[in-house]
Amino acid sequence: MTSQPTGTPTSSRRARASAVVLLAAGTLIALALASTPDGRPPGWAFPTAGPASTTAAAAPSSPPPATATPTAAPTPPAATATPAPASPSPTAAQATWTGVELPPVAPAAELTADSRDGAGVSATTTFTLRSRGSSSAAELAAHIETQPLMAFTVERGVDAATVRLRPAEPLAAGATYRFRLTTAGGTLAGSWAFQAKAPLHVVTTLPDNQATAVPVDTGIEVTFDQDGVTGAADHVRIEPATPGRFEQHDRTLAFVPLQDLAPQTVYTVTVSRGVAILGSDQVLEDDVVFTFETAPTGPPAARPAGVFFGRPILESAPGEPPVIGVLVTDTPAPRAVGVTVFQLPTQAAAVAAAREILTAPTWAQWSSVGLVSTAALPPTLAFDGRLESIDTEGGRVIRFPVALDPGWYLVVLARDGGREEQALLQVTEVA
Repeated sequence: MTSQPTGTPTSSRRARASAVVLLAAGTLIALALASTPDGRPPGWAFPTAGPASTTAAAAPSSPPPATATPTAAPTPPAATATPAPASPSPTAAQATWTGVELPPVAPAAELTADSRDGAGVSATTTFTLRSRGSSSAAELAAHIETQPLMAFTVERGVDAATVRLRPAEPLAAGATYRFRLTTAGGTLAGSWAFQAKAPLHVVTTLPDNQATAVPVDTGIEVTFDQDGVTGAADHVRIEPATPGRFEQHDRTLAFVPLQDLAPQTVYTVTVSRGVAILGSDQVLEDDVVFTFETAPTGPPAARPAGVFFGRPILESAPGEPPVIGVLVTDTPAPRAVGVTVFQLPTQAAAVAAAREILTAPTWAQWSSVGLVSTAALPPTLAFDGRLESIDTEGGRVIRFPVALDPGWYLVVLARDGGREEQALLQVTEVA
């Protein structure tokens, strides 16, 4: 009988090797693990509750004899079978893993856009597909999928390893197109993404357009939708003029004022067209204008009363008290509002007042910009106008106490220390 070294398992419990194959990030990694006689790697403990818990273990290369009972070590025969002990806890020697570094799996092909710049690919670009293996480029092109769906024709290249993909329609500006190459068996063999270039746009501003109660220590920011913006500071104008410096942070151009902004003032920021993208012919095609109003000084101010004219220019017939419509947004609604009426001396003064009113920032809460000056106009009528409800949507009317002579009038509503509400009233026979 051939002798064996002490501790060597018998042939019925000979050591086997189980292979674990992992596919991770497109790289095939193989690890060989020495296994115990019952098919478990050293230091691994599988549940023994039933067959379902043992299917993960590798099957033995040959089944053991039907009467064999696995034991921890050879012992004299016993009258009863002894169950196999649980796998021991892993030790430093048993649980030692060795990293395997394999070269990355090369894609089966290369796909490049034939017309592109710093902003992306052109709308009319073609794509060149070059095979990197034994398959021809035409064979690979038959397995190209796109998202979103793109119809294209396959044109012969300079050799069998190259073809050109020509889209049937121009690419949509700013859209991202994804190409996916699979093998005949469905395995991923390459993927690419291209973004069609588009004109530059402003996507956000700080403060927002027509924001009110903006703190006077605010900065001003303009954020674009693409990287590589260059020379943007040369295209920004701030009114009223404000000293400060510009800083570029990725896609955002920031203006840092050297001092606080003026209180209860409407600021207008203009970003003129022509802002460029480095290495591209794409630019900002249209001017972008946004406005905001700074808050009053002192403690936080309450919003002025929400009472507004329904229209900026009103009409009434002579000989009867005017009735004008207003919109009330406050809840609860006030019962009355102060009304002052000024007569304009000439038609030219009325035309000038109309232009001022029509271009005024009606969204502003405290600023006086765009208001018609009443300093040189004596008041014709002043009264507390009762707000009579006419619907459930905030509609109200104010009835004048007396009729007015024919002419042009400026009607002013007081709004609790905030910005006045102004409208032009024409009293004429044709009203």
